[in-house]
Amino acid sequence: MGKLNMAAMLLMLMFVSIADAQVFDIGKYGGKPNSDIAQALTSAYKEACASTTPSKVVVPKGTYNLSPVNFEGPCKAPIEFQFQGTFIAATEKTTEESWVAFSNINGLTVSGGGVFDGQGPTAWGKCDKNEYCKSLPMNFRFNFIVGGSVTDITSKDSKQFHVNLLGCKDLDFIRFTISAPGESVNTDGIHIGRSSGIKVIDSNIKTGDDCVSIGDGSQQITIQGVTCGPGHGISVGSLGKYKNEEAVVGVTVRHCTFTGTSNGVRIKTWPASYEGSVSDMHFEDLIMNNVGNPVLIDQAYCPWNQCNAKVPSKVKISGVTFKNIKGTSSTPIAVKLACSSGFPCQGVELADIDLKYTGKEAPAALSQCSNVQPKVSGRMNPPACTAPLAQFNCSRLKTRLYASAIVATGTVEFPESLVKDFHPSDIYRIASCGMDNTVKIWSMKEFWPYVEKSFTWTDLPSKFPTKYVQFPVFIASVHSNYVDCNRWLGDFIMSKHYLVLAVVALHFLVADLKSIYAKLNF
Repeated sequence: MGKLNMAAMLLMLMFVSIADAQVFDIGKYGGKPNSDIAQALTSAYKEACASTTPSKVVVPKGTYNLSPVNFEGPCKAPIEFQFQGTFIAATEKTTEESWVAFSNINGLTVSGGGVFDGQGPTAWGKCDKNEYCKSLPMNFRFNFIVGGSVTDITSKDSKQFHVNLLGCKDLDFIRFTISAPGESVNTDGIHIGRSSGIKVIDSNIKTGDDCVSIGDGSQQITIQGVTCGPGHGISVGSLGKYKNEEAVVGVTVRHCTFTGTSNGVRIKTWPASYEGSVSDMHFEDLIMNNVGNPVLIDQAYCPWNQCNAKVPSKVKISGVTFKNIKGTSSTPIAVKLACSSGFPCQGVELADIDLKYTGKEAPAALSQCSNVQPKVSGRMNPPACTAPLAQFNCSRLKTRLYASAIVATGTVEFPESLVKDFHPSDIYRIASCGMDNTVKIWSMKEFWPYVEKSFTWTDLPSKFPTKYVQFPVFIASVHSNYVDCNRWLGDFIMSKHYLVLAVVALHFLVADLKSIYAKLNF
């Protein structure tokens, strides 16, 4: 018994039979369907938490309104929440950081098949105002939970992150479902921070950001049997942006399937960063279905171009394995290992990679490497580190203000491979730099009518046309640092000689934009 650690003892206690657990049904505390049960649920929890024997808080089937609740421990014995119903969040703005929070509980079980609907669509349309988005509540927050599981629960349409973990140990998410549109803003699936022994098993995540993101201080994390997509993939990081970040050690991602995501598996760190480290990473037995950047190490991650890209990242990456990864890539660069010039990656291995490019711009997928010499074994498609690094340079831009848009003009030089297939009559073209490290270009003849027909001020930020219409797209592997663009709609208009560049900010009306084009004097 002396060899058993505290987490193991707690898990043993949690497996006490249901018959031995004291039940606290919210109906006894006034909780009824079609009403706000926050008070009844809190009252039931307080009594259950005070029990010296294992307890269970039960919410029967039905549809319930639920105001923000915080279940604060410690409790005197392991506790289970059995959520059987559907729970609807309020649509009014709240100052709470989370909708449902669990804190400082040893031995927590959340089960029952419940669905938590965060009513995200009521908030996402207002995310053109950054101050509003920063204050939106997450569906779930788990703080300092030791030993437990979350099983057969659905998080739907969170206003921000679906799940945030901080300081947790030995907490499992099993058959956990996350559902949100691919266009939803900042709706990360599960974010893990400064936690250890976390497992996400046999879960289905569809969202508008990272399916799973692993922040600093995370150790011994296992992601297994997860289906991801839409979304931004499974990410370690971003890291290095803040001082005193803790090391990330021991992450395993295996037997996962990615479909239509903007990234597959990636490690991302900021340039000009603070010191940090990432080690013992294993990405194995993965399937990619039309995924952008299926395999990516990005040590110059800078989505808003507000960093000094000339100063290399100080985050040290070592002991990384990419093994048995198969499927299709939507970007020509299927494998990209862009490591820091100041701290080159060490101990990176590529084994049995088979990724085919699905586009028409290049005959086969490519692999790029910088500041790393990976060990290579088994089948390797694309051949490791054989593609030259793409160059895309843009001069310092001068900005002018037109009504509700900001326009910057300067000079730009595009690689010939990016533009050679345009018809000579296409005098103007529009390009977009994306967070997936690609530049896409469309003929203005095809793009502009779609803008006029489909976009309004309210839906413009969420309906970027690449998601809906098959334009002729020409892609080069270009890091977003080299392009002066905004996060959601940083777009360019250039002449056929590629000499004049305009960058248009988010806050514009279509009418304003049309008048701006007329003033640019291409």
